[in-house]
Amino acid sequence: MNRIQYGNISEWSPVKNGQTINFETNRPTRFKFECTTNSLAEIWVSNNKNMKDAKLVGMFTNYTKVEFATLETAYVLIKADKESDTFVKLRDIQQIVENSDLPSYTNIEPRTRGQSSDMEKVMKYVQINEQRRERELNAERAELREAMAKLQPQVVDGVDVPPLKEESLLKEEAKNDEATE
Repeated sequence: MNRIQYGNISEWSPVKNGQTINFETNRPTRFKFECTTNSLAEIWVSNNKNMKDAKLVGMFTNYTKVEFATLETAYVLIKADKESDTFVKLRDIQQIVENSDLPSYTNIEPRTRGQSSDMEKVMKYVQINEQRRERELNAERAELREAMAKLQPQVVDGVDVPPLKEESLLKEEAKNDEATE
């Protein structure tokens, strides 16, 4: 199955055999165009209007897209059979606006609206959840403080608590050191 998609057909213009297409520029530029024909055709590109230093860019039989870059004005020649019909689709080449030294009075308008309404709703729910979490934590802390206050320290007199294991080892080492001296 061959799929044909040419877009707006009013943008296609016929090209006579041997007619050159001019791409004018005075700086590095990339050019694109599309071609269609009903026979074998060659595409030649040159920087000279007389096509003396022309270079063969490609050959095609039905439809092709051509893209090339140049530093100066380029001339494109599409050679096809005399009986064939050839059409090209060129973009508007002169859509480039030159920089001017005139002052510009255009300012980008600052955004007056903050966040979107959806984002504001989400942030409101986040804030409500944080407040609820803080209330619950404060209530839990208050309960724990009350429970700790109710507990009275149990002090038992006369019970001899053995020293910690580490302290007893340190004391034994100190005794051993004294005995060896």
